[in-house]
Amino acid sequence: MMIPTVQTINEVEDIPQGYKEDEPLVIHVTSADWKWIFSYPEQNIETVNYLNIPADHPVKLKMTSAGTMQSFWVPELAGQKYTMANMQTKLNLVADHPGSFYGRNTNFNGRGYAHMDFEVQAQTQDDFNQWVQDVKNTANELTEDKYAELLKPSVIGRETYNGTHLQWINHAEEGSGEYIHPELYELSHEVENEEEETSNN
Repeated sequence: MMIPTVQTINEVEDIPQGYKEDEPLVIHVTSADWKWIFSYPEQNIETVNYLNIPADHPVKLKMTSAGTMQSFWVPELAGQKYTMANMQTKLNLVADHPGSFYGRNTNFNGRGYAHMDFEVQAQTQDDFNQWVQDVKNTANELTEDKYAELLKPSVIGRETYNGTHLQWINHAEEGSGEYIHPELYELSHEVENEEEETSNN
């Protein structure tokens, strides 16, 4: 039983047959309460609560969490994988034809759980390239202040940005913990220093 089980798991985890010679599109997936954040490092864009991918092309998802553990699942395209802070899980998928696919979080995480779903839109390569260009021409820049706001527990709709949060933090890295905006980090240290001076006096 062990041998066929391991073989099957490896087949499911690997890039699907027929696509191993293609360079996959890499997308970073970050879960937060109660939203999904998708970062395209090569294209330098970021989306919230929707994921556009080219059809008939392998996609490698590098997944983590900015807070509690979540569960990423697009049943028509791939199996379920957990997202966890300070670590990275990976998922390979291919949409063999253009279409819209439903995805969601299947791990209960509080009052916004029911709203934590997203759409995967598989497009032709030309349509995907056009979408990327449209984002670059029209979307607002992602700022560190805006990203800190995104991480606050909330239910929001779809959003699109130029730039990604990966330039400031990768929640998969050990020790990243909960993201703290630099100004808040400095303020917290000022308070700590004041408390320390008070106690010393």
